[in-house]
Order: sequence, then structure tokens, then C-alpha cells
Amino acid sequence: MRRFWYVGLVTGLMAGCSPGGSGPLVMDAMLAAEDARGASPEGLTPLLEGIASGDASVRAVAVRALGRLERPDLVGDILPLAFDDDPIVRGEAVNALGQAVLGEDGDEVAGMLASRVPVEADSVVRGVLARTLGRLVLGGEVLKRAQDHLLQLSRRADGSSERDAPAVTLLGVALGFETIVRTLGPDAALTEEARARLAELVSYGREEGMSEAAPDPDPARVRSLAVAALAQAGAADSDVLGDALSDPDAGVRRQAVRGLGGERSSAEVIRILAALRDADAQVRTEAIAAYRRSGAAVQSCLPVVGLAADPDPHVRHAAIDYLGRSCREGAVQSATLQDIAERLGPSDDGGWHAPAHALVALARVAPNRVSAPLLDRFATHPSPFVRAYAARASGLLADEPRLRRLAEDGDANVRTAAIRELGNLQGHLADDVVVAQLGQDDPQLLLTAARLLEGTDETEVALEQVLAAFHRVSAERRETSRDPRLALLARIGEFGGPDQVGGLEPYLKDFDARVAEEVALLLTTWTGTARTAAHSTLPRLELPTRDELDRLARSDVVLEMRRGGTIRIRLMPDVAPTNAARFARLVEAGYFDGLTFHRVQPNFVIQGGSPGANEYWGDGPYSRDELGLVSHWRGTVGLSTRGRDTGDAQIFVNLVDNVRLDHNYTIFGEVVDGMDVVDAVLEGDVIERARVERR
Repeated sequence: MRRFWYVGLVTGLMAGCSPGGSGPLVMDAMLAAEDARGASPEGLTPLLEGIASGDASVRAVAVRALGRLERPDLVGDILPLAFDDDPIVRGEAVNALGQAVLGEDGDEVAGMLASRVPVEADSVVRGVLARTLGRLVLGGEVLKRAQDHLLQLSRRADGSSERDAPAVTLLGVALGFETIVRTLGPDAALTEEARARLAELVSYGREEGMSEAAPDPDPARVRSLAVAALAQAGAADSDVLGDALSDPDAGVRRQAVRGLGGERSSAEVIRILAALRDADAQVRTEAIAAYRRSGAAVQSCLPVVGLAADPDPHVRHAAIDYLGRSCREGAVQSATLQDIAERLGPSDDGGWHAPAHALVALARVAPNRVSAPLLDRFATHPSPFVRAYAARASGLLADEPRLRRLAEDGDANVRTAAIRELGNLQGHLADDVVVAQLGQDDPQLLLTAARLLEGTDETEVALEQVLAAFHRVSAERRETSRDPRLALLARIGEFGGPDQVGGLEPYLKDFDARVAEEVALLLTTWTGTARTAAHSTLPRLELPTRDELDRLARSDVVLEMRRGGTIRIRLMPDVAPTNAARFARLVEAGYFDGLTFHRVQPNFVIQGGSPGANEYWGDGPYSRDELGLVSHWRGTVGLSTRGRDTGDAQIFVNLVDNVRLDHNYTIFGEVVDGMDVVDAVLEGDVIERARVERR
């Protein structure tokens, strides 16, 4: 789908040529209007002029931008382009209609899209129609009709009821059905016809002799999504799951394993045990979770004990984490965990992950086996990641003195882990330690401390420190400090009163609209007089030029990992021009050199690029979301956010197909070489150097 889209959109974005000769200026104005979310002095004018352009590439970019504003009142402006002569424009318009009403009642838009189903001939656009119908908020009879349209789209556009639609259309159909079930839950009420069709798609493409090494992943993705939809709807019977579990594609098998464990039957357990021996590590990792769901662990954990020595580190860590729960073979279980924990080495050169996971698991199931000398080795280890695991174990062991020492650690993430555990262990008896953290600058630490202080009796002391932290962080004028500032402001509202009005009044004009609005509410409550926010705005990130986008279209970013190997990321300036440009600029400035992947979640994502190695510390100001038609397939590179338009340059790489992230998280690149390196990334792995390389 993206290959189809690329030629038209990249031509427009990079060259901006139109018959009237005003293309470059039009494209620049449209990019500025989209980035300003229609709030620039010119407002929506550039985008409304763009959808009337004689240049199809301009119309496509303009209608995509209108959809990204997520304004239902723009549906009437978007709709005519769903009937455009150019299929690229039609596809972007159909997707824009879905984005414009995201989270809103979609009945009206569903009716509009339904009129395209019988007449649309382009296979790519038919796929976009299907996935858009599936993601609308619908109910009752409208939802049933939408499923009927998906069934119609799953067949050839020539009216044949026997022939499958092309793979690119079926992929959209499968995405549509999977989204319906995922968003509405098991009670989505898939029609009998829909369930039967999805059962057929579970074997789609296999009869054509597709092998695991086939170059086109679309048929396998159709099968995987069909399995996911049926499993989530509770309609994946034994035959469907059996078919999927024997699929040559590991992604399909993994999805089938996700459907196991709920029945808790002996037949299911047998299938899970077979999946624990699958050749693919991601399938084995998924099988461990399924074994836990099955309840078989109450009887025996021996099948998982062996995986604690699996050659794949992610399988090992999942198995070790699993062993942090009671099972029949307690002696074997605890001995295995203790043996692994005691393998911790003294240096920060890797190899600590399995022992750290084992320490926490051991503290949970056999705390008497965690000796003080063993815990000391973790709590004084040179790696802050290891010391954070020591804090978690100390919480399970109710070791208050050690947690208080770790709350004075030189690393903010260790402090955060320590005060979380102290809060769980002692509640407000640990407020003296929590208040002491308010003099630090790490956003995640401040956020955690502010939340832990909710309900404290030490309001006078806490208020003084919370106010000081709020003023100090606010003075940095960083959009990316929003979350800790809002948490601190909540405590000011709880502890303070009219005496604080004068100190907070300047924040009615804060650079962050959310903060200004919260201050207005607070002052209104304290004074009894309505106060109005009138926020100022910080300068936006500099927009990319056409020359810059042209260079990025022919460039890759290469990440050289400290443990070895490189990851080559192909940028998508056609899909996400501002975020692709920001990423490349930071790479060229050396921003990512020495930073880590601080989050590694097997069978989901790896995330990194934070100077603080945590979720809340990134580059400012925020960048805007650039949501589009590219799905979060395995290997795509996305922008980590904490709500709309809160990109702070942290990135993530999808380890599997994560379609639940579609239309909510920006994709700006894809790994074209080095996915084996991505798969091998462990928590805390360092990006030694990042560089932009021209192709």
C-alpha cells in the first residue's frame, strides 16, 4: 500500500509542482497550516485551497492534513475528494474521513463510505475503505451493514462472489474486522457471515504454496489478522486454531497462541506445550503467557523451567518472570532462580538481565533465599538498571532501610523505583523520603513523587517543596515537562489555598495550554471569581524545507549499537515530514549518541532515545502527530507520545505487527536492515553512534 502511495505523494511533497506554478508555496503553506493545527493566522485557508488544486499530489496532501486535524466539522470539506479521479487522493480522503471522526459517532461517515463500495474499482482504495469502515464508532444496524460491506469488499470488484479480492484489499478487510472486535470487545457481535468469511481467510494464500521465506507478507498478515479477530470474538474454534498453529508463518502461529489458554482444557494445554517448543522465539515467548493463562502452572511449572536456559534472551527472561509465581515444584523453581541470580557479574558490560529478572522473581516466591550479601551485589552494581531491579526486590522483601538508601542513589530512575516501593510498603510514613525528591530535576521522579504525596498529612512542608519544584521546572519553559507540572499542580491544589493565588496568576498565560487551563480552574475555585486562561505559545520546531525533504527521501539513519551490529532505518518524509526531519536533525547533531533503549517489551516494542532513560525525559518542544495509512507492521519505527501531539523525539521499533497502534501513533521510518539486531536489543542497550547516510 505504501509503495503505491509513495510515488504520488513524494513527488508533491518534495517538488510541489502544480500546473499554475505555485506548487512550492502551496506545499509550504499547507505544511505550516497542518503543523499549527489550523490555528495559524491563515487558519485552514491553505488546506482548503489545496483540496481544490489541479495537482493531484497537492490534493492528496491537503486532504490528509484536514483529516489529521480530527475535526468532525471538516467532514463536508473532505467528502468530495473521496470521489476524486485520482485513486491516491480517494484513498487519502477515505482515511481522512475516518480520522476526522476518531472516537466520535461514525454512523454518518459510514453511510458516506458505503456509497463508494459498489463503485470503487481500485484495489488499494477498496482496502482503505474496508479498514476505515472497521475503525468507525458504530453500533446496532449500522455496524451490521458495515460488516456486510466488508464482506462485499473481500470479493473481487467485478461482482464475482466466488473470487477473493487482491491481497492488498483483503488486508484492509482483515484490518477492518480485527479493529471492530478489538474496539468493541468480545460482545462485538460479528455476524455469522463475517465469522465464516474470517475462518476462510485463516488459510488464505497457503494453498498457493507460500513458504515462510515468501517475499510478500500480505497473505500471512491477512491470515494473522483473521485469527486475531476470531480469537478476540471468542469464535476461534479448535479447527481454526489448529490450522493457524501449523502455519508456515511465525506471525500467524504467534497470533494463534494468543488465542490459547482461556479454555483451560487438556487439549489446549497440549497445544501450548507444543508451542513452547516452536522454532520461533516470539512464538515461544507467547506460549509462556498462554501457559500462564491455562492454569496448568498450578499443577507444574517444569515445562517453563527448561526455557529459563533458552538460547533466546527474551524467552529466557519471560520464563524467569513466569517463575515468579507459585507452582508445584517449588524447590526446583526457587533453586533455578537462585542459581541464575547468583550469576550476576561485577561489571556493566551486559549479562545482568537474567540475574536481575531472577532476583525479583526469587524475592516474590522464595524471599528466604535472597540473602543480604546477594541483594547487596545488586544494590551496589555499577549499572543503574540493575540497581533499579534491586529496589523492586527490596520492596517485595519489605526492606525499608535498603529502599531508603536507594532513594538517595545518584541515578534518578533508581530513586524513582525506590520511592515507588516505599510508597507501596509504608504509604505516607515514607513522605519524608518522597518530599526530599522534589529538589531533583528528573521529570519521571518529580511526577512519581507528586503522585505519592496525594493525601499526605504533612501538607505544610510538602506544599513548600511542591511549589518550589513547580516554579523551577516551569522556568525551563519546556513543553515536555507537562506531565510532572500537572502532577505538581494537582498537589498545589490539594495543599494550598488563596494564599497561593498571587504566585500562580502568571501561569494563566503559561506556554502550555493544559497548564494554563488547570491554573484557571484552581484560581476560580480559590477566589470564587471566574478566571480565564490566555496561554502564550512557544516557537514551533522549524519546518523542513523541500530541499531537506528531498535529501531525506534518499537517506537512511544508521544506529551503531555498542554491543555490536547496526540498524538501518529508511525515513518516510512523504508520510511524516516534520518528524522524519526532526529525527534526522537530532541524529546529525549527535543527540542520540550514547543514549539507550530503556524499554524492551518482547512481542511488542523496543523504545529509546531518552536522555534520562525513561518515558518522561525527551527533547522539546513537542512535535505534532502525523498519522497516516502506514500500519504499525513489524519493523516500522514510530514516535513515542503521551497523548496527542506530544512527540519528544523518543522512538520505538515494532517487534511484531502492532495494528492496535494504527491511527494513534506516528510512523516516520522502517527498519530495512538489521531487524536481527533489533530483535537482540536488551534493556539498557546503548546506541554508540547514530548517523545519516545518503543512499
